[in-house]
Amino acid sequence: MARRPGRPKNPIPREVLLDRAAEVFADEGFGGASMGSIARRCDLQKSSLFHRFATKEALYLEVLDTYIGELGRLVLATGGTGGFVEKLDELGDVVTDYLGAHPRAARLILRELMDQGPYASGAGAEAVRRTLQLVSAFMSSGMDQGLVPRQEPMHLTMSICGLHLVWFATHEISGELVGGSVFDAEAIAARKLSVRLHVRRLVGVAIVRSVD
Repeated sequence: MARRPGRPKNPIPREVLLDRAAEVFADEGFGGASMGSIARRCDLQKSSLFHRFATKEALYLEVLDTYIGELGRLVLATGGTGGFVEKLDELGDVVTDYLGAHPRAARLILRELMDQGPYASGAGAEAVRRTLQLVSAFMSSGMDQGLVPRQEPMHLTMSICGLHLVWFATHEISGELVGGSVFDAEAIAARKLSVRLHVRRLVGVAIVRSVD
């Protein structure tokens, strides 16, 4: 069967396409990025990219919706059968793993939230709010159990978000300070341990010498 015009012979997997598009959007901003530069990053003809996404904004919204949606599902799925502290550690681990596996996700999310671009000010606003409210409700549950000092849960939530996002969003600086890429396996493992300790201090729960 003949291929339709604009359809590539070997279509790039959706996840790869979105991650490469995210690189361009994160580095150049929504306004500065072009479908041509994204197509080149994906090793595609521009017509092939337009075959999958009718507009630059449609692609941009798909990238943000994927990242925010997946992070929201990770937050929702965190829990298991452990207590509050175990869940707190698990939440830090899964978010660190996710941002470490998607090198431009943190920069793109942070940039979008700061700029209040087409996602944060439009269709994605509710998804962002819902994810933050989930984390805030979790923090409130720790306070209700007497495990966390009483404080404003949304302030705490936003502080934790900053702790996660800035490290990866400014990965060039972070990497220079630690002497290597923040995205390799050893660096991710070290960051997970650091996040656990930082978040415990920030939240106000017990600190242990060794975190498994």
